[in-house]
Amino acid sequence: MLTLQLDTNSRLSDRVDNIRILKDLLERTAAALEREITNLNEAKQNVEYALDQRVGLANHVNVENLVAREGRRDGDIVEDVVEVELHKVMMDRDD
Repeated sequence: MLTLQLDTNSRLSDRVDNIRILKDLLERTAAALEREITNLNEAKQNVEYALDQRVGLANHVNVENLVAREGRRDGDIVEDVVEVELHKVMMDRDD
C-alpha cells in the first residue's frame, strides 16, 4: 500500500510540475502577444497617418489644378473630361 501511495504522490508531483511549466509558457506567450499587438497598433497608426498625409496632398494638388484651370478659362464655359473628373474626386472626398 505504501508503494502505491508513493507512486501516486510522485505522479501528482509530476503533474503539478507540468502544470507550472505550462502556466509559465502560457504567461510568456500572452506577454509576447501583448507586445506584438502593441507593435501592430503602432504600425497601424503610422500607416494611417501616412495615408492621411498622402490623401491631404492629393486633395491639395486637385484644388490647385482646379483653380489653375478655372483661371485659364478666359470666359469660356467649357469643361473637359479632366476637369469633370477632378470635380468628382473633390466631391467624393467631401462626403
